[in-house]
Amino acid sequence: MSARVSYFLVCDSAVRTSGKMNALGIFNTIFVRQFPTVHPNLALVAEVVDEPGEHTFQFHFKSSDENDVLPPPPAGKFVIGEFGSQEIAAEIGNLPLRQPGFLAVELWIDGKKAGQRDIMLRRL
Repeated sequence: MSARVSYFLVCDSAVRTSGKMNALGIFNTIFVRQFPTVHPNLALVAEVVDEPGEHTFQFHFKSSDENDVLPPPPAGKFVIGEFGSQEIAAEIGNLPLRQPGFLAVELWIDGKKAGQRDIMLRRL
């Protein structure tokens, strides 16, 4: 079975409390005064459905022209339990925004692209 993404959110912050994932300030557009600029902080939250066991994940950021915005980080690890799903979250700081258009955020599970979330980058 290949990994499947149930949901994939971009938000201001993500906090796990009392066994629940809380995604705060969900958005799909970033407005800025000028380009290039840097977005100070955002969070990515996803639920992954796959076989139980240990898995790896990475987030890749691609600009409208398909170039990497950030070098891919080292793979993170997570464990899917007997129910077959697990939430993952990552905080991203100082994200460079070079031009208006779309920023594709790709979620890779075990070395394969499992999901994508597009963020619109717009000038105020």
